[in-house]
Amino acid sequence: MPLPASSRFQFATDLTICRILNGMWQVSGAHGAVDPVRAVDAMSAYQKAGFTTWDLADHYGPAEDFIGNFRRRFAARHGAGRLPEIQAFTKWAPHPGRMTGRVVEDAIGISLARMGVEQLDLLQFHWWDYTNDGYLDALKHLGRSQKWR
Repeated sequence: MPLPASSRFQFATDLTICRILNGMWQVSGAHGAVDPVRAVDAMSAYQKAGFTTWDLADHYGPAEDFIGNFRRRFAARHGAGRLPEIQAFTKWAPHPGRMTGRVVEDAIGISLARMGVEQLDLLQFHWWDYTNDGYLDALKHLGRSQKWR
């Protein structure tokens, strides 16, 4: 049975999400081997049931790759016009250090390529060590690279 309409939330003017996010930490490798085909099959079942929003990260093993594979399969079956039905929120958790515009752009570019998107729905930023103030430069460069829909 699909989720009711009340399970949706207007996150931004042009982004509606499911109130329950599908966490993808479990594919990071710490919980055992994951069959990529079965994982994407399971993602399709969640999508059909109305669970359309995914929580992943650059360091969750193949999570971004799974979203990319899932999106390609979804577009092949339902048409690219329905891709906005899928929302993927990823995280960037760089190792503290010097954060140049190139470092930030390269990291975002890797996520874009893995996920098969031109723009991220949402990027969550995680910094491991706030005694290293490189996060300020990272945030500055993230702000400069941000594009609004």
